Amino acid sequence: MDLAHPELINYAISKRWCRSEEDFDFARLYSNHLITRFSGSESRHQACRARLQTEKGQITVETMMEILRSHDQKLGSKSPFTQPALDSVCMHGGGLVGDHTTGSYVASLGKPLDTYWLTGSSTPCISIFKPYWMTENRCLFSEEQEQEALDFWMLREEFHRLVLQNKVFQLEEHLQKGAELERTTLAEVASLGAKIDPRRLKAIMMKAWQEEHKLMHTAVVRSRPNAGEIRGSLYFKRYWKRQTEKLGFDSSSRS
Repeated sequence: MDLAHPELINYAISKRWCRSEEDFDFARLYSNHLITRFSGSESRHQACRARLQTEKGQITVETMMEILRSHDQKLGSKSPFTQPALDSVCMHGGGLVGDHTTGSYVASLGKPLDTYWLTGSSTPCISIFKPYWMTENRCLFSEEQEQEALDFWMLREEFHRLVLQNKVFQLEEHLQKGAELERTTLAEVASLGAKIDPRRLKAIMMKAWQEEHKLMHTAVVRSRPNAGEIRGSLYFKRYWKRQTEKLGFDSSSRS
């Protein structure tokens, strides 16, 4: 509570939300329970907490990536690309309420240096985490490269929409290649040792980001002309058709 407003507790008491400082519970008193329930945030929080408790003492970067990609167990064998999945940590939109995961990252903090693993894209279950370090490099985009950054995100978002339209015929093969790239990069980072060479860091970053871009670009170009359509409820299909058209992508269905 160090960063809380000094009158936070007194305000709650004045509103008769609680009787005293001992009775104060921030989450209980300052949450909109209706939104918390129907937005799926409570379920996502519980899922994250349960997995972290299970892995306590042996949490790795890979653990966090798995959590960010995870889907609610209630989905079972159903695809999150045919229905909204607001209870999932990897949140899929398409319903009356809720949103969609638009970006993910994992921060590994500590010696010999802090490493950040970024998707740079929505929908982590079909995205690839790449390493990034706060060093002098040109792997990502400067403030003057807004259009280039937007193009980067749009290519990966087009891939997401092609998956929704069932136009990515080799999706499992694509995901396996992405997973292999991720494993290779994780191993390279793990082998860095205590003495850090900035040139080595740049080489690892450039390789990971360039290979990911090549993989995504190839998948999008190959999938664009394929026949396919969005599956799911009428509302779900209309929702994603509108969202896809807003970005200027082809939302037509062909079979």
